[in-house]
Amino acid sequence: MTLTPISIILPYGIFDTQNTQYKTYIDEIIQDIETKDPHTIIFCGGLTSKKTHISESTSVADYVADIHPEWKPNFFYEDRSITTPQNLEFAVQLLQTNHNKPTHITIYCDSIRAPKVFILALTYFQSLFEPLAEEDIYLSLLHQSVKNKGDFAKPVTLTRNKVTIRGVSLHRSDTEISTQIVASLEEVAALRFPKVDAEILALRRNIGEI
Repeated sequence: MTLTPISIILPYGIFDTQNTQYKTYIDEIIQDIETKDPHTIIFCGGLTSKKTHISESTSVADYVADIHPEWKPNFFYEDRSITTPQNLEFAVQLLQTNHNKPTHITIYCDSIRAPKVFILALTYFQSLFEPLAEEDIYLSLLHQSVKNKGDFAKPVTLTRNKVTIRGVSLHRSDTEISTQIVASLEEVAALRFPKVDAEILALRRNIGEI
């Protein structure tokens, strides 16, 4: 079993350098990883559109590898997911399959999604670290949100139980933020309600025509 710090990068579509918002997001993640020792990096994201034959994870990893080719031996690809919950669920399965025991996990995501990712990650990663009661997860988020003054439009860091969520600001519009409020509630609810999870997956497949 390999003991290592893990970085998990959550994508937002097929990476394109012409998308300056997306490029800035990945560039800031690269800069943060550069401050750490070499370690395992998991790129999440499957085939989310029939218009392309490349996964989100591969599109992001190829860009990172162009900048840091020496990191590529540490790359793992989670290329089956089409939602944020699946990103994290399948990342855990990938770690277990490859017998990687993380000493710490850092998850990079859009800052407005950080609360959702915090809850999902601490739920899915129970098998990797000391389990937390569901109430403790929500209380931890509440306390850190108050400390952060509830501002998730800006960069944010949430930490608990050897899991760190690094929320990187993508400078979302008011409409994008309001849409994500509903999406976050629904995706967290999907942890408990299989019908909600199934409906979210069906909607996502319909949007991507996959």
